[in-house]
Amino acid sequence: MSKTRSILIPLYPEDECDFSEIEILQAVHQEDLYRIKGFPFYASAIAPGDKVTATEDEGFLVFDKIIEASGNSVTQVHGKSAEPLEVVQAAVKTLDCEAEFFNEEGLLLCIIVPASKSYAAVQQYLIKGFDEKL
Repeated sequence: MSKTRSILIPLYPEDECDFSEIEILQAVHQEDLYRIKGFPFYASAIAPGDKVTATEDEGFLVFDKIIEASGNSVTQVHGKSAEPLEVVQAAVKTLDCEAEFFNEEGLLLCIIVPASKSYAAVQQYLIKGFDEKL
């Protein structure tokens, strides 16, 4: 039976995990690997579905490295107000992406682009929206 655990992930993969700049993500333990679940709002270079290794450190499970990338992509969009980001959220969902707000204020939107979809198409939509001051 697979067990879900929390993994501490450095925000920047080249950093050592000193517990000062981390994000906690859920992962499903499968054999000797962990499959990332959920939305990485701040951690870069990791996406849902990635298979990673992790080690125990001071009672915490700490990210080591990505063993198998899922092919999914993640991008974050910051805004000054929630309304334009709600428009972006609805639009990227029509492109078969997942999108979730980080906080109640709705000023940070995390977008998951599945491996089966074009990241370039989503990126173009976001650039166009930015140019049009969406």
